[in-house]
Amino acid sequence: MRPHHVLLVDGTGLTAYRCDRGGAMAEARFAASEIAAFGSYLESRAGRVFAMLADTVDESFELEHIPHVRGRGGRALIARKRERHCHGSPLCIGLPQGRQPDGRRDDRVLFAALTRPQALEPWLQRLEQAQALLCGVYSMSQVVAELAPEDCALLVTFGHGGMRQTFIAGRQLRFSRLTPAAQDGEQAARACAAEAMNVRRYLCGQRMIDADAPLSLCALVHPARLDAFRRHCRDTDGLRFRTVDAAGEARRRRFRGALSDSGTDALFVHMLATKLPHHQFAPGSMLQRWRTRKARLAIDVFGGIAFAASLLFAAAQLPGVLATRDAAAELQARNDGDERVRRGARVERPDLPLPASELRDLAAAMAQLTSTLSGPRPLLAHLGRAMDEVAAIRLDSLEWRLADEVAPARGPSAVLEVRGFSSDTDARQQELGVAQLVGQLRRGEAIDVVIVKQPGAPDPDQALTNGDAAKADGAFALRLVQKL
Repeated sequence: MRPHHVLLVDGTGLTAYRCDRGGAMAEARFAASEIAAFGSYLESRAGRVFAMLADTVDESFELEHIPHVRGRGGRALIARKRERHCHGSPLCIGLPQGRQPDGRRDDRVLFAALTRPQALEPWLQRLEQAQALLCGVYSMSQVVAELAPEDCALLVTFGHGGMRQTFIAGRQLRFSRLTPAAQDGEQAARACAAEAMNVRRYLCGQRMIDADAPLSLCALVHPARLDAFRRHCRDTDGLRFRTVDAAGEARRRRFRGALSDSGTDALFVHMLATKLPHHQFAPGSMLQRWRTRKARLAIDVFGGIAFAASLLFAAAQLPGVLATRDAAAELQARNDGDERVRRGARVERPDLPLPASELRDLAAAMAQLTSTLSGPRPLLAHLGRAMDEVAAIRLDSLEWRLADEVAPARGPSAVLEVRGFSSDTDARQQELGVAQLVGQLRRGEAIDVVIVKQPGAPDPDQALTNGDAAKADGAFALRLVQKL
């Protein structure tokens, strides 16, 4: 979330800027004694997000190499180092500067501190009293370092607080110094040339640069001052001067506001509001309300995204749901039709003469009878095999029937009535032939054989006559019974 207002604090007071996507406009200026008026300004802008930008003289920068430690141990190590380098100020940060190229490859950390927090404390206390949403406290050196060209080692900028000289090595902030400067263009140009030599001697003494190599210097100035700086800032053996048009740089940064010819504070405020640096100086307790607001906003955004995704998913599933509903309606209609048919069949069905249980028993008995009954073939086949063994037997008639009760079997049975005669003339041989046939019929099958009439005996179903007595001598009758 971008800050709505940036509070620029310098040695003389505080300037409040209102920021939008096109630039930054100064809304109010408060002297160090106008804390109450600043409180009224905050109350009229409740719920807005503020960022504080410090452009003060009292800053310290110390580069230290520390072991490369990750996680909680690394954070604790940096916190201890920060306490040692903060000079008693709570406004201190450790800026990572990469790792050494050789050796143990220790981490390079630049510890920067605002060594005079008294200049900021009244404004910070008033922000706390007004419960304003403070997103961070930043130094002007952090913002200026983002503006430096790649071939520039020392960047000189001008603002309401004075002239700032920022040393940059390998695109990393290493040192920054703020000195008072005159508002006149000619005097500012002469001060730039003189202070550049002092800064070069300091950097050489700190072994930040090679004493034999020239220092590349860029001055960011208003177009109205370009001629004055070109006259007074000339190349020497140790310095290489170059001027940068502040208006052109503002257009490149998409700043649409107006720049003062005495400074470029509005441009740096716009840069801060556009992209907040990753590190800031304020303790975490000062940013609690801002972090809570940010978390709530993140939750709202996530909820909105989840809701939109749910709507899209529901829209994608809608055709399938409609098709399923139509199929279910069709299936229900079909089931309703089948149910109506079943109801009609139950209404039109006539009453049965027997209970359903008895009908089921009869159907089961019929199914069993049908499955076990194979007609007269088994009995005839058995009879045929027996007659093959007795050559003198001839058949007169066969009668096959079904009977519920017939001796000697009990229950449903298949009955085959056999009538025949023996071709032998001897009565004894006739009886033996019939006995042999009966023995063959009783062998190997569950068939009962009953001798109804022996050869030579009269037929029990007919009256005796003289003519029949002669013919009945060789006739016999058998009953074959097979239980079903």
